[in-house]
This record gives sequence, C-alpha cells and structure tokens, in this order.
Amino acid sequence: MRGLDTLTIEQVNGVFVYETAIGRMLRDAGFVESPRGLTLRRGAARTATKTSASATDVTDAASRA
Repeated sequence: MRGLDTLTIEQVNGVFVYETAIGRMLRDAGFVESPRGLTLRRGAARTATKTSASATDVTDAASRA
C-alpha cells in the first residue's frame, strides 16, 4: 500500500488557509505555499525546525477557532 506524497490544506473553517493563524503554524511546521494552499511534502515534517508547531498545537488551535 502506498502512502501520500503530499498533503495540501486549502481552507480552515471556510477561510483560505493563507489568511489564518493556523496557516502560520503550518508554515512553521514545514508546509510550503502552493497555488492551491499550503502543502506538506513527504519528509518535509522531519526537516522542520524544533520551534515549529506540533500537530497537537495545530489541532488545539483549530478547536479554538
């Protein structure tokens, strides 16, 4: 079984992801801008800095939004 090579987030609660606080956290976590939104490529999360947002931080922020 083959996994995903990329994951792209286009909107957060109906708002284009670039315009959200979660978008800033995703960039810090290793997501990059693409024409459709913020994209994470396979292996990019492992190379993100230690100051990046964790998946828990993103999930917590999404539940508060």
